Amino acid sequence: MRAHIAWSVTKSFFGLIAASLVAEGRLDPDAPVSAHVPELAGSGLGNATLRQVLDMTTAIHYSEDYTDPDAGIWSHGRAGGILPRTPAQIGPASFYEFLATLKQDGPHGQAFAYKTVNTDVLGWVLRRVTGLPLGELLSQRIWSHLGAEQDAGEQ
Repeated sequence: MRAHIAWSVTKSFFGLIAASLVAEGRLDPDAPVSAHVPELAGSGLGNATLRQVLDMTTAIHYSEDYTDPDAGIWSHGRAGGILPRTPAQIGPASFYEFLATLKQDGPHGQAFAYKTVNTDVLGWVLRRVTGLPLGELLSQRIWSHLGAEQDAGEQ
């Protein structure tokens, strides 16, 4: 079995899992992200609520303009190992390290902005709340109930 990226469908899966945990009373949508992930307390995401993360209304200095070579999406990809680094490119060495570098850019909750990093934050929160790896959480909460003929990891 080989790990693979689910891209934007991840947002739907994580949102559904978060909603189920809210319904069970295990997750408070009005709690700040830093309540679950203290490592983000000093970042621009630490004081955002889970609801703002779910709604993608966090105000962080980050761009997914794929035509801009300086957009945050490229640094994000290098940090997570999706994109290669040149020897001159230094910075965070994981998605989580990258999240901790993001700065707030205005008040949260004011406007929708599609940002993949919100899903990374949500995934980190889900891991902390459940104590499960995300693949196992996805399998338990969603995949095992779909009646799929193959495991989610099989190709």
